[in-house]
Amino acid sequence: MKLLIRRQTDLLRSLMLSLTLLLVGCTGIPEAEFASYLEAVTAARTASESLLVDYDATRRSVDALDLQTNGAVESETGDSLANYDPGAPSNNEGSIIESRVQAWDAIARYNEALTALASGESAERLGKRFGTLGSSLQSVSTSLGATVAGFDVLLPTVGQFIVLAERAQATSEFEKAIRKARPIIHEVIVKVLIPDTTTYAAEKGIFLDSQLDEATQSMRRISRRMARLAREHDEPLADKHPKQAERRDAVEEEMKAIIGTFESDVKIEFDNRSFTIRENGLSNYPPPLEGSKPYSELVQSQLEQLLGALRETDGLRRAQKMTREEYRDTLDSYVELLNKVKATMLAIENQLGKPQNLQGLVTEITTLTLKLRSDIELLRKTESGVIIDLPQTGPVSS
Repeated sequence: MKLLIRRQTDLLRSLMLSLTLLLVGCTGIPEAEFASYLEAVTAARTASESLLVDYDATRRSVDALDLQTNGAVESETGDSLANYDPGAPSNNEGSIIESRVQAWDAIARYNEALTALASGESAERLGKRFGTLGSSLQSVSTSLGATVAGFDVLLPTVGQFIVLAERAQATSEFEKAIRKARPIIHEVIVKVLIPDTTTYAAEKGIFLDSQLDEATQSMRRISRRMARLAREHDEPLADKHPKQAERRDAVEEEMKAIIGTFESDVKIEFDNRSFTIRENGLSNYPPPLEGSKPYSELVQSQLEQLLGALRETDGLRRAQKMTREEYRDTLDSYVELLNKVKATMLAIENQLGKPQNLQGLVTEITTLTLKLRSDIELLRKTESGVIIDLPQTGPVSS
C-alpha cells in the first residue's frame, strides 16, 4: 500500500511539472499537449485504482463479517450509504477487480491511439497502437460481458473495430476505426465504472455500520464498568479529600458528556446512593451496593484509565461517522473525473483533422484528479483500525 501511495505521489508530481512546462513554455507544441493529456489520464487511472484497492479490502472485511454474523449488521444511523446513487444502477456480480483493471487499460489504450491519430503519427505506428487497442477491447468486452448485464451486445462492435483497424492505411480509415471504438469506451465508463460506485458505497456502508456498532457496544461496556467500579466504593468527601473529589467529579462529568452523544435516554450518577443507565426506559442494574469499600487512589487511577479507553473509542466512533460523508465526497469526485475524461475524449475525436488545444482540458482533468487524491487522503486519515480492548482494572465485575 505504501508503494502504491508513493507511486501515485510521484506520478502527480510529474504530471504537475509537465503541466507547468506546457502552460508557460510549450503552448505551441501539440506533442507536449498530448503528452500532458496522457499523463493526466494515467494519473486519473492511478487515483481510481486506489478506490478499487479500498473496495477490495472493504469487500473482504464484509465477507468475513457475514461469516461471523450471518449478515445481521444493523445501521445505527439509518444511513448505510446504500442509497448512494451516481445516476446508474450498480453492477454487483462477482469479483470486479480484474475486469476493472482491464477497463482502465482499454481507456488508456484508446487515448494513446486517439492522441497518436490527432498528432499525425505514421500509418505504421498507428497500426501498432490500434492493434494493441483491439486486443484490449476484446479482453475487456469478454470479461465485462460475463458479469455486466447487457455488455455482451458490444462484442460485435469490437469485432468491427478490429477489422477496420487491420485494414486501415489512410488517416481517414483510422478515424473511422477510432469512432467505432468510442461507443465501447463510452459504455465502459457509463455502464461499468460509474455504476460501480453504488457497489463501493453499499459495501463501505455495511463495513462502517459494523465498526460503528462495535464501537458503541464497547463504549457501553466501558461506561458500565466505570459506573459499577464507582458504586462499589465510597464517594470521596470534598472537605477531607478535595483534590481526589475534584478528579472523581471530572471523570464523572466527562463520562456523562461522552455517553450523552450516543445514548438517547441515559442517566448516570456515580455515587453509591443512585446509579442507573437506562436504555429504552429499562434499568440495567440493581439498586446500589451496600457496604461500599473505601475510595482510594488506585480506584481513581482505574477510573481515569477506563475514561481514557472511553475517550479513545468515542473518537473512533466519531471517525466512523465522519468517514461516511467523506466517502460520499470521494465517490462524487471520482464520478466527476470519469465524466470529464469521457467528455475530453469526445472533444478530441470531434477535432480530429483540426488544430487541437488541450490546455484547458488537461488542466480540468488534473484539477479533478488532484481533488480526488485529496479526498482519498482525507478519507484515509479518518478511517481507523480495531476497537481497543478494555484495560485491566483488577477484579471488577463487568
